[in-house]
Parts: sequence; structure tokens; C-alpha cells
Amino acid sequence: MPCPCARPESEEDVEAKQRTKLIDKELKADQRHTKKQIKLLLLGAGASGKSTFVRQMRIIHGSGFAVEERLAIRTIIYDNVVSCVQTLVTNMQELGIRYAQAEHEQLASQLGNIRPEKITTPEEFAGIVDWVADFWSDSGVRACYEQRSRYQILDSCRYYLDDVKRLGHVDYEPSNDDIIRCRSPTVSILEYPFELDTMMYHIVDVGGQRTERRKWLFCFEGITSVIFLAALSEYTHAVELDGTMVNGLCESQALMAQVMRSRYLYQSSFILFLNKSDVFEEQIQRHHLADYLPGYDGPKHNSTEAYNFVENMFLDAVPTEREQLKKKRSDRNDGEMVVEEPLMYCHRTTATDTENIRRIFTAVRDTLLENYLAEINIV
Repeated sequence: MPCPCARPESEEDVEAKQRTKLIDKELKADQRHTKKQIKLLLLGAGASGKSTFVRQMRIIHGSGFAVEERLAIRTIIYDNVVSCVQTLVTNMQELGIRYAQAEHEQLASQLGNIRPEKITTPEEFAGIVDWVADFWSDSGVRACYEQRSRYQILDSCRYYLDDVKRLGHVDYEPSNDDIIRCRSPTVSILEYPFELDTMMYHIVDVGGQRTERRKWLFCFEGITSVIFLAALSEYTHAVELDGTMVNGLCESQALMAQVMRSRYLYQSSFILFLNKSDVFEEQIQRHHLADYLPGYDGPKHNSTEAYNFVENMFLDAVPTEREQLKKKRSDRNDGEMVVEEPLMYCHRTTATDTENIRRIFTAVRDTLLENYLAEINIV
């Protein structure tokens, strides 16, 4: 029974209560929506395979690429082909390798003078495709390509040049494999959302070149997990780090450790993709890991042992601050130790292999969901 002293509700009071209930309902809905989102941040040095991974997610869990997008990507592929050819032309000269056919030296000069930005249409590319095919057929050029560990060239070089005649058709439309293998440096912050099993995933891709890394900090808020990619194939290359030439894998190792120290990511889990496993397996047969990473004392030409060494190298680089943080987070329930997640999950990947990425992401998704459910139970 209402209190006899109570003032009867006015129409304004009723409307205010209804508005309050509606706001509360919307807030709860927003909370449920927010909790059902998983935000993944892709980090790593340039050319480690971050954008390739995003393209795979579009193919596996999204709607793929529309015809208009595929046709627009042709220009990037044309640029990649010209870039590969001109890199080979330069290194033929620098390594002192002779052309098997004398006329190809003049052909190389013509190809070296092409401005990639002038090759943007199928017709323009068709005008040079025979030159490219003849150039690539030269055994001297192939010998130069076999020494690619001595210089930087796109991993997709052989893939594109072996099939350059197909790329040169005026009605050419890039396939999924063509798109996955094209290289276009990320120079902005890109986000790709997709829904999977009622869960919304947001993948954030930022440039890995050193000039782009200053943008990383702006992406650290609200990150569920960081996926850090390191290219295994970089072990044969040296890069400059703080004025000193270091192994390419050591640069990635130092970069990962730097990211893991960020206080903004203390609540985020870390997943390591040791990528380009296919290229790594080829390189190990020709280049002994110990010649580039002296700490390795395992057998030659053994990709499994070499991989295990590299994985442990990255695990050893996990900062002590993060280890201490994990210990604190695991100490709950009046001092009772509970099972905690690893400091970092590691996966051996080939980002250009759709089935490999499908399997790996299924494992990653299971881990993310397990952690998500545990977090809800805690709350």
C-alpha cells in the first residue's frame, strides 16, 4: 500500500523513471556488447607479415575481396614485379654476376630505367611483360636470385616472376594467392572487424617501419591481446640498431621486449607468431644458423632444432617486469595460487598459407575465449 503521506507521481516523474530505465537498459546492453569484443593489435618489424595476416582473416572469416578491390590491387602487384626486377638488376652488378645472354644486359638497362609509378594499368604492364619474362629466364639472373640472402628482395619474387605472363594479361584479376603475397607497406592505422561465433573481433594493423612505430602507443588502449610477428627468414640479414649492425631477428627480439614493457599492455596477453616458416626452412638448408646467431650449437640443416633455438631466444627476452606482474596476478584468493596463463603463447606460422593460418587462428581463438571467460568469472 502506498504511503498516505506520499505525493502522487506527476506525469513528469513517470517520464523521468521511464527515461532512467531506458538509459540503464542501454548501458547494460553496451556493457554486454563491449564484453563480447576482442581487440587484437598486430605489431612487429616491417615486412614481418602483419598485413598478410589481416588479408587472410578477410578471406577465412570475412567476405574476402570484391572485384573492384582486386582490380585496384593489380597496381600494387605490378609495382612489386618491377621492384623485384630492379633489385635483381642492381645486385647483378654489385655481385659481379654476368648475364648468360649478352643481349640481356641491354634488356636489364631498359628495365632498370622504368619508373614503377608509370606502370599502373594492364596495358602498360603488358608492354613490359615480355622483357621481364626474358630477363627472368637468364641463368645469371637466377644465380643472382639464389644469393638473395646477401640483399633484401621481396619474398614473393619467384612466385610473381615465375608466372609473370599470367599477370600480364589485360583482363588479369588477382587471385587470393596473388593478393596474399603482394607487399604494400602499412603507413597508417588500419582496423579490420569481423564476427565469429557471436564474438566481435577487431584486428588493428599498424606500420612496422621505424618511422611508423611512434604511432603504436596510440593503439594500446583496450587491447585484449598483442600478436607480435617476427620473420624467421630475417636471420640472414643485418640491420642497424642504435648505431650498430645487428641480426634482423635480434632487432625483432629487442622490439618485442620493448613493447612488452609498456605499462599500457600489462593487462593484455601476448602471442608470438614466428612467421615465414616456409622461407626459413629453405634458408636453413643453405645457411647454417650458427653463422648468423653464434649461440646456436645445434646440427646444420635441421629446421626443427633451429626453430626451437629461435623460439627460446624470444622467450628468454620476456622482460622480468612482466614475469613479476604475472606472479602478482596469479596470487589471489587469500594467497592461494591459481593456474595462470603463460607469459607468451608461441606459434610457428606461414602467413601466405591459408590453411596454416586457419589452424593457427583456431588455436588462438580458443585461447582468447578461454581467457575471456575466465575474466568474466573474475568480474
